[in-house]
Amino acid sequence: MSSTNKTGLGFNQWILADKPTMEDFNADNVLVEQLLEERCSKEETDRRFMEVEQLLGERYTKSEADGKFVARETLTANDIMVSSPVFPAKTSVEGALVKLSGEKLNKSQIGTFQVKLEKGTATYSTSTGTYCKTGNMVVAHVALVLSSAVAGAPAADRVDLVGLPFPAYGGNARFIGTSGYTKNFTNVTGQVRPRIALGTKIECVVDNSGTSGIHTLTYANLTATSQFDFTVIYFTAQ
Repeated sequence: MSSTNKTGLGFNQWILADKPTMEDFNADNVLVEQLLEERCSKEETDRRFMEVEQLLGERYTKSEADGKFVARETLTANDIMVSSPVFPAKTSVEGALVKLSGEKLNKSQIGTFQVKLEKGTATYSTSTGTYCKTGNMVVAHVALVLSSAVAGAPAADRVDLVGLPFPAYGGNARFIGTSGYTKNFTNVTGQVRPRIALGTKIECVVDNSGTSGIHTLTYANLTATSQFDFTVIYFTAQ
C-alpha cells in the first residue's frame, strides 16, 4: 500500500506500519523524472529569455512614450531625450530625430556651394565647396584656384572668400579653420589660414609671418595662380 505520509513534493514517506509495494517505488521514480524534466525546462526557458533580452538591448531601445521596444533605426523624437548638453544649441543622432530643449533636429545635411573672392574680378580653374551641417554645426571644405590675376581690388585690402552656405553665428567670436594645400602667394612668410567672422565669408590671415601676431592676407599677396584649400568648422543660428 502507499505510505501513510507524503513529502512536500509528493514522495512516499514511510512509517513502520506501512507495507511498501513495487507500485509505490515506481510512482516515486516517475515523480522524480517529472520534476527533473520541469527543472531542466525552466533553466532552458530562463536561458532563452536572457538571450532575447540581450538581442533586444542590441537592436532595440525602450520608448519613453509608451514603454514599447522600438528599433534603433526608427527612433522618433519621443524615444530619445538629450539633457544638459555641452554644446550651446543642437545635436543629432544618425538615423533618428532627437529632442533637445523642445526642439526637433533633422539628420545631417550634405551639399555643395560656389566660392569666390569678395573683391575684384578674376577667373578660376576651381571654385567649389562642400559642407556637412548637423544641427547648427557646419563643417565646410573650400577649394579655390585662380587662373588669372585679380583686377579691380585694392591692393591693401584683406582677401576674403565669400559663398559659405550658412551664415556664422556667435557674436564677435571668430572660428579658426585649418589650411590644406595653399600656395603661390607673394611676400608671404608663414601659413595662410581661414578665419570665420559673422556672415558667409572666410577671412584669410597669415600666422608666423616674421613678426608677432596674426596678419591679414592682402590682394597684393595674390598671384595669377594662388591656391586656397581650407576646412572650417563653425556654428550657425539656423
